[in-house]
Amino acid sequence: MTNLSFIDPPSLRSMDSSPIRGTSLELLDMDEVTTHIDRAVERGRYTGPATAKEYLLRKQCIIEVEDATYENSP
Repeated sequence: MTNLSFIDPPSLRSMDSSPIRGTSLELLDMDEVTTHIDRAVERGRYTGPATAKEYLLRKQCIIEVEDATYENSP
């Protein structure tokens, strides 16, 4: 396993958008994310990637560092 280093966020960045160490996609309910995407598409409110992981990456709910994926705090 690779040792990961995290860069402290700039002081103007909200702590609400900082990655949470020790999290992974397995902690998220991806079915709920897919349901959210489907509803947003049906209502014409979203036209981006349709997969849950790509959606979460685009909305910056998760980030990737090297080969690991981390959840951003809500």
